[in-house]
Amino acid sequence: MARVGLVDSPRFEDHLTAECPERPARVPAIRRTLDEQGLLDRLTSVSPGPVDGELLRRIHSDAYVQEVLRFCAEGGGLLDDGDTIVSTASAEVAMLAAGGGVAAVEQVMSGTLDRAFALVRPPGHHAMPDRAMGFCLFNNVALMAERARQLGARRVMILDWDVHHANGTQAAFADRDDVFVLSWHQSGLWPYSGAVSEEGTGAGTGTTLNLPMTRGSGDAAYWQTWQELVVPAAERFQPDLLLLSAGFDAHWRDPLADIQLSVPGYARMAQALVTLAESLTQGRLVAVLEGGYDLQGLRHAAAATIRQLLDADGTAIDPLGLSPRGTVKEADNLIRTVRTQHAWFRD
Repeated sequence: MARVGLVDSPRFEDHLTAECPERPARVPAIRRTLDEQGLLDRLTSVSPGPVDGELLRRIHSDAYVQEVLRFCAEGGGLLDDGDTIVSTASAEVAMLAAGGGVAAVEQVMSGTLDRAFALVRPPGHHAMPDRAMGFCLFNNVALMAERARQLGARRVMILDWDVHHANGTQAAFADRDDVFVLSWHQSGLWPYSGAVSEEGTGAGTGTTLNLPMTRGSGDAAYWQTWQELVVPAAERFQPDLLLLSAGFDAHWRDPLADIQLSVPGYARMAQALVTLAESLTQGRLVAVLEGGYDLQGLRHAAAATIRQLLDADGTAIDPLGLSPRGTVKEADNLIRTVRTQHAWFRD
């Protein structure tokens, strides 16, 4: 039986965000569903601690870190020029979220755990080196990848299935060949980046792969990209660790986007991710929560994903069903574009 860890803490509910969709209720909704489905007792608890300051400054500028600390200490408010709302406790909670993801990586890299899920907030994949963005303060998954490299992973692959482009994660590693960043996201959606042509720079050319999915894409279209693009890219890159930025806002119920994934669709991809890890990384796989703003879609899709980390049997409890709006069932044009234009496939 796989040893699977869960990073969790009631402190993650102390990051208060007023009426923002990224709200404290997200974490307890998932926790409650894990308990209802009999999964919580099967997971090994991982206690988070604050991220190491030196590690934090390998991804974020010192000036930005100091600005977050100061702004929160003065009472919080709107941290950026968009929608990242913070409270007095937010800086401390964000450091705990990043530290929790790092702790999960440390336990998987040491062999204490086989896989892990960091049930943390605030999310991180939009956080840029020098500014907050899109509900994100510090880039959790980037810090996790950086820590894995310190622990001896030669190559780390980050897969991000949040419905919004992983722009902060891409920025952190665009010029590096030791971290591969792959992002599925809805084409044309905020933050309006993530084209196939964004493939990395310098030594990192080819190790950024963006998959902008057509509005309305469903399970079949995502699965097609998995088989025809994701697996070949991973097999060529040969990572020592897989990281998943696990956003669940591509579920068909989510109010902020128009991708039509179902709970079984998430389960199928999570099962395939475990299989990929077993073939490439000796099973080493760590997921960290990103977005997902409909509590029903979020909690059931997250539970289905965590069930696959435990069992990898493809099963899911899904009271929500398939999208009533119908879905785009293929990604032929995207696959053709990637194969002809992207350096990783073109060479």
